[in-house]
Amino acid sequence: MGDIASSLLASRSRITHQVRRLEEQGLVKRGSMPQDRRAVLAALTEQGRTLGEAAMRTYSECVREHYLMRLTRPQQAAIAESFRRVGEGAEEALHDADGRGGE
Repeated sequence: MGDIASSLLASRSRITHQVRRLEEQGLVKRGSMPQDRRAVLAALTEQGRTLGEAAMRTYSECVREHYLMRLTRPQQAAIAESFRRVGEGAEEALHDADGRGGE
């Protein structure tokens, strides 16, 4: 849960609470790592995966309809390139934070 909390800039207790609620709804299952019983893993269930995919489709459609369709193709391309660069920077920052450098 610590890794999830760090990546979301949230407290461990908040993430533990949210994962517990998702588990109660059958969307997530928790388990332990064989090599470190103290660590807790969270994984989506099939139901959780299906719901997540549906939510992403709805989200994508809303973004497209309410934001992207207001832009010309060149404007859309410029935004896509900007987001790509921002994503690269975020990926590098995560690697640096993990102590792995820019690999």
